[in-house]
Amino acid sequence: MSATTAEAPNSTPLLPDHTLLLESPRHRKGATGSRSRVQAREALIIIPTTGRPDLLAARISELPEDHPTLVLASSREDLPPSAFSRNGAVRVVTGPEEYRDPGPAPSFPTPHPDLAAKRNHGLDFARDNGYKVAIFVDDDIRISRQLVARLLAGIELHEIAGAVPAGYPDHSTLYRYLRRLGPATSFVSGSCLAVRVSHDSRFPSIYNEDWFFMVSALCSRQVAHAGFSIQQEHRDAEFDKADRAGKEEFGDLLAEGTLVALHRLARPTGYRTVQRNDLLNLVRDDRFWRHEHARRRSIYEWIIGRTKHTHWADSKEAEKVLFSGLEILESIDPRNLARYAEELLLHAWRPSRGRAT
Repeated sequence: MSATTAEAPNSTPLLPDHTLLLESPRHRKGATGSRSRVQAREALIIIPTTGRPDLLAARISELPEDHPTLVLASSREDLPPSAFSRNGAVRVVTGPEEYRDPGPAPSFPTPHPDLAAKRNHGLDFARDNGYKVAIFVDDDIRISRQLVARLLAGIELHEIAGAVPAGYPDHSTLYRYLRRLGPATSFVSGSCLAVRVSHDSRFPSIYNEDWFFMVSALCSRQVAHAGFSIQQEHRDAEFDKADRAGKEEFGDLLAEGTLVALHRLARPTGYRTVQRNDLLNLVRDDRFWRHEHARRRSIYEWIIGRTKHTHWADSKEAEKVLFSGLEILESIDPRNLARYAEELLLHAWRPSRGRAT
């Protein structure tokens, strides 16, 4: 997940800085300080996980004692013994049958096939069990009482608050390579996100599902920047495979394009609120997506061109991965993107119909 202000040779920014779409809690009218009125017992920490028990064990060891926690795993093999040793404070759900999201929904390629359903399940569970706030934390994000406090303070006057990953940043494959070549800024994501349960959106099944979930709140300037989180560096066995770039490409293209559309509407007003229907009308425009498709291709071409002149130890692998992503991009017909974007936004904005028990 990423945004960047790196510039191509023609000095045209490749992407806008998406942090301009966020609110600073201290700038909100009526803010009364950094403490939240939400009590610890009213906020549910939700940790989705798959195949990384060592990382999950580290997160469980960091959990504040007074915060109830829900771990959403794909199987019991994902769970370390510590998941069952917190005196009932940690509730564990394993799937995949637990994570069915009722109702029709578009489904697109993603390296994390059940992540959206897990997040929807967790949000429904929080709503149904009387919590005011759901705090999503990925299994590679370091948890501290201070981080939780900042998220709750950020959500005091907002629907959503997110901490931007720092250190080992939360980027897609393409933007990890871009980050090596110039400045790149991360954006808030589902990796560390506090959500008021009254925010009635859904996570669609696609890479960057969290950005689509946040779009309506971004339109109304209801996403707060709650500082930074630390993503633990780790070696994901799948990360270096070229097929991961391909699985990310569709969601990266659609999500980045949707936020670019939001910038286009918000920038003339000094980044004030944007009507959802105005955004929907813009992403329905085939011409907009032809431009986004071409701009995305230029990003690939710029990175590949620069990679040929670097001395990276993995430069050959980088070229293979980048060409794999570019091949997927070229297979996407820009004329279909408007329909896909509309489907994703309408799905994200539909009222919740399923409830977890």
